[in-house]
Amino acid sequence: GRPCVLRPDIAVVLHAHRDEIDEEGHVSVVPDVAIEIASPSNLLEDFQDKLVAYRRAGVKLVVVVFPISRTARIHFEDRRAQDL
Repeated sequence: GRPCVLRPDIAVVLHAHRDEIDEEGHVSVVPDVAIEIASPSNLLEDFQDKLVAYRRAGVKLVVVVFPISRTARIHFEDRRAQDL
């Protein structure tokens, strides 16, 4: 099948990978940090599916921000999670 391509709301690519960003800002490397901003229409299952895909791709840190409650959940590479 086709590879899964996810585009987080915000992607952080560390300086060490800067050569993999083209002049137009397109990133062909897995981001070091993926940040997703939740909206009222998002389902928890959507984020769980994305989290699994990000982990499989090698994203080191995934942050899900919940603006309405002004909270966030950080998912670490070792599968720990922390609420802020």
